[in-house]
Amino acid sequence: MKLVAGAEWEALPSGPRLQGLALLAHDGKLYRIGGFTTHNREGEDEDLRSVADVARFDPSKNEWEALPPLPTPRSSLDAVVLGDRIYVVGGWQLRGKDDEPQWHPSAYVLDLSRAELAWEELPQPPFQRRALSVGVLDGKVYAIGGIMPDGDISMDVDVYDPQSGEWSKAATLPGEGVEGFGTSAFAANGKLYVSNVAAKVFCLEAGQEAWEEVGQLKEKRLFHRMVTTADEQLLVVGGAEWMKGKANTVYTVPVAAHEE
Repeated sequence: MKLVAGAEWEALPSGPRLQGLALLAHDGKLYRIGGFTTHNREGEDEDLRSVADVARFDPSKNEWEALPPLPTPRSSLDAVVLGDRIYVVGGWQLRGKDDEPQWHPSAYVLDLSRAELAWEELPQPPFQRRALSVGVLDGKVYAIGGIMPDGDISMDVDVYDPQSGEWSKAATLPGEGVEGFGTSAFAANGKLYVSNVAAKVFCLEAGQEAWEEVGQLKEKRLFHRMVTTADEQLLVVGGAEWMKGKANTVYTVPVAAHEE
């Protein structure tokens, strides 16, 4: 759908039925990474399995193209583009009804500027989390919140610096309980925005010691996506409303300008 008055949704070539995947845009193309699918029929015991599939959609050709798969199947992850590189962080591997999920301690990068694409492993993150969000600020990759193997929800923000190859800590995301689960992160105008299931929108700038609350969603939503519009509002897409189910509304959220 084009973001103009009177616009309507149009059907595009679809891919496999997946949940818990990462979806991002770069250089006019859309990238789909990982996710999980079901292998059971309706009424049978749940049999969920993560996939390693990676694909790119080219609007000019109106078709999907298979890219090198992830080194291992992964879902409940997130990914972000920095420069010409895609960074994949967090997640686990669902291995069917007879095996326990395997939490991933690794993170990967794919350099889209290379003639031959191949995933490369990053220095190991100092955490294992899924249902997190990943964003970019000041040339660094931010891994925000998520759930840990022991079932606790984290409000931690871990930062990877591609220049030094090192991980560090940033300001903890405000909130408690489930508020670090299924967040959405998006960078715009030199700032990093995060929204959570408490319907709050926070902003962080480079060098800032704490997150600032700058907006409010219309409902408690998680596993959604945020992007920015031409007039610098946040566009909220998809996800699920807390305790209600999947959301199909799309709307904009104005955010307060940060005072210097």
